[in-house]
Amino acid sequence: MSASSSPPAKPRLSQRLDGVLLTILGVSLALRVILAIRGGAEYYPDEGRFNAAISAVESLRAGDTDNFFRLIFSTADHLGYKASMTLPAWCLLQWHWNLATMAVLSSGIFSTANIGWIYALARRTGAGRAEARWSALLMAASCSMFYWSRHLMPYDYALFLGLACLYVSLHPAPRWHHSLTAGVLGFCTFVTYNGSWSLVAFILTAHVLRTWPWWRRWRQFLLRSGCALAGLVLPFLGLVYWAAGRQFFLLDSYIGFSNSIFQGDFGDAHRFILEYLWAAEKGLLLVWLGCLAWFVAVGAWRPASGRGRAVLWLSGLLTLVAVFIGFCDVEHKFVVYGRLVRQIVPFACLLGGWVLAHWRVAEARQGRLQAALAAAIVVIGGWNLAQPLRQRWDFHREALQVRDRYLQQPENRDVALNRIVFLNEGYIWPEPLKYNLPPYQVLLSRPHIMQFRALLYEGYNREQREKILATDITMRVVVLDRSP
Repeated sequence: MSASSSPPAKPRLSQRLDGVLLTILGVSLALRVILAIRGGAEYYPDEGRFNAAISAVESLRAGDTDNFFRLIFSTADHLGYKASMTLPAWCLLQWHWNLATMAVLSSGIFSTANIGWIYALARRTGAGRAEARWSALLMAASCSMFYWSRHLMPYDYALFLGLACLYVSLHPAPRWHHSLTAGVLGFCTFVTYNGSWSLVAFILTAHVLRTWPWWRRWRQFLLRSGCALAGLVLPFLGLVYWAAGRQFFLLDSYIGFSNSIFQGDFGDAHRFILEYLWAAEKGLLLVWLGCLAWFVAVGAWRPASGRGRAVLWLSGLLTLVAVFIGFCDVEHKFVVYGRLVRQIVPFACLLGGWVLAHWRVAEARQGRLQAALAAAIVVIGGWNLAQPLRQRWDFHREALQVRDRYLQQPENRDVALNRIVFLNEGYIWPEPLKYNLPPYQVLLSRPHIMQFRALLYEGYNREQREKILATDITMRVVVLDRSP
């Protein structure tokens, strides 16, 4: 074979890796580790699902397999997450790992990996490195993609599986096994977090519709839709059948769970979505809206490479918004929460990356403008991420120390213990407590967790949010004045 006909040399690893992406991922993971170390795990009642995994492992270690299966598979509330968390739970029990480590393993790593998925999705659909970097940077700057990674919740893990499903579904030359794999990943996404069903529905529908016009490619359309449906439905039916054999009636549980999402306001999704994103993202929301407006007004009408993928990202964003508004405002089927709305963020980042990469100005200004935009996004992201990082979750321990030091002072040794009161230290639900106290002296004051406004969009209705915002919920240790 002549030298001219020899195959091209495979690029070296250093040439295939993107240093900018690795920097973004490294910084993002470090921030998530710091966030987990600063506490927050087990603050929410819903984190009890991780505790269910711990109890299940304890039962298994004691030889009680029936209770193990009951704790994991008897109810439909995110059972895939409970099953997946049995391995971290075993590590916690075996080697006494702390909750911060559990948060990194169950959320932080997947939250970071989702940034990598955004880069990979852009590249999968034909984007150059510049566009993929923009998309990853926007995802890394998103606070809604950040603050849950300190908690033992299924949201980041489920999104990881959902983006993997999207990646497989966008194979440039999909065959039957790609459709089947996408369906299986869709099933895994749904059982990990039930609220991801709309994301899975969009991904698999978009995968099938890539055969358009289907009447000219009807064989491919039927094969793709049949394999995707089989991958999605058959594991689910198998799970339901297996569970029924153990007297776990999952189908009834799924139906009951779907009818229980009513904490909040029906008919409010059209306002809720933007309000939540503003509370969580601030300036980044303005960047996304600016990119969206530019694409609709200008970018969609210009001849540009990869415009089809931009339309796909816009379709994903609009489809999820339409689902939320339709089922909340029109059908009154479920209430929208912040953790549902955050599923549109990957599409906003991908669309934003396309716009920022295709927005052209005079060549003399192009480099300076891009550097300024990148710096602005970093500053916005740093500002947003700083608030969760500043939150203090150890108030009770600090409050006990302050109380003990106060009582140990000679002039305070006759102070009764019941005169020292902790105010607003716990989880606020459904609205702040009303204290009717005599005059007091403040010994310690710290911002309350719920003063991070994005957290008020998780099950609170508008009236409850307004009451919390109108109340001083600062956590305090106070000593009451002596009775007259």
